[in-house]
Amino acid sequence: MSAHKQRGLSLLELAVVVTIASVLAAVAIPSLRQQLLDNQVTAQSSAIVGALSMARMEAASRNAVVTLCPVAADDTTKCEAGSLDWSRGWVVFTDADGVLGQRDASDEVLQIFPALQTGMSLGSDGAFISFAGTGTLASAAIKLELRRVPCAGAENRDIIIRLGGHPFVKQASC
Repeated sequence: MSAHKQRGLSLLELAVVVTIASVLAAVAIPSLRQQLLDNQVTAQSSAIVGALSMARMEAASRNAVVTLCPVAADDTTKCEAGSLDWSRGWVVFTDADGVLGQRDASDEVLQIFPALQTGMSLGSDGAFISFAGTGTLASAAIKLELRRVPCAGAENRDIIIRLGGHPFVKQASC
């Protein structure tokens, strides 16, 4: 008689491996999804802070007022008058003359930022943000509220700009 050596896995061993892999996947996937959502919010808040810093730097380098405002629905080079919803994007422009926070014909558009990713909203307690030539705010202190819709946990961000002009980000819950 010759002894046969078993090669491969038995059906029982394969079933145990598949069960363990399924349990590990069930535990890891929700955590991975939450990490992905958190990273999207962090990336978007970093892009907003970058836009604010660019506007502040332009104001200081030009020694002139530079303003950000939510874009109008029909023209991305103009401000949506009185809007507190920045989700469609925003325009950065020199605000040399006329009414502060309104883009006039003589104002130069510096950059237009696109709409937020789907599932995110950006609200504010002010319709525009203006930086003076010193880099400080020419408008009132303001808070931008970046929200994920729907939200779970503390994946929201508040971006606060005080009179000194420096933006900072703070985590906010749903």
